[in-house]
Amino acid sequence: MTIVFIIERKNYYRVLGPVVDAALARGWDVECWHDWAQPRWGTKASEFPDWTPAFRGGAPRVSSYQGPVEMIERLAAAPPDAVVALGPRPAGVDRRVRWIGLQYMTNLVHPFGPAGFRACDRIAGYSAFWLEQAIDYLIAAGSLEAGDAAAELAGRFVAVGVPEMDQVEAIDSRAVRARLGFPPDRPVVLYLPYPM
Repeated sequence: MTIVFIIERKNYYRVLGPVVDAALARGWDVECWHDWAQPRWGTKASEFPDWTPAFRGGAPRVSSYQGPVEMIERLAAAPPDAVVALGPRPAGVDRRVRWIGLQYMTNLVHPFGPAGFRACDRIAGYSAFWLEQAIDYLIAAGSLEAGDAAAELAGRFVAVGVPEMDQVEAIDSRAVRARLGFPPDRPVVLYLPYPM
């Protein structure tokens, strides 16, 4: 099984990293494609995808591409078994390329919405709750009709949990406390700002 992960910015590894690691652990042929058409200056310069984290399950093949046109050409020239991305399939990507959109944060309305759902073969989402929230919102906003249209979107959804939380089990809390100089019995409060 060959699986390609689309990495537009290096912070995508926060979300996709645990999925990459799981694919490597299964012995799949894993490729991470970094979009080098991203800005190297300005507010997003620090997120230019010039770095790949270490994975417990092995090392993916890493290559770069120059924007969506080149990505589409590469997928056409050598279609993988699946692509995993944080957004829907771009126009021009052959429907034979299996596209899996991964939910990012707590919102399925953006970047997916009805058109994005339909552009993906599957949406890997946190839970049925978030799917229901998205469908209710899209119906209320007039972007989706109840009934068959909503059922079509729901049929593309697969609840997978929150992959970025999979890495929590690998954190040794005693080692973190020692590194930060916290006593073992002192309570620690984590501040998790919305929407991350």
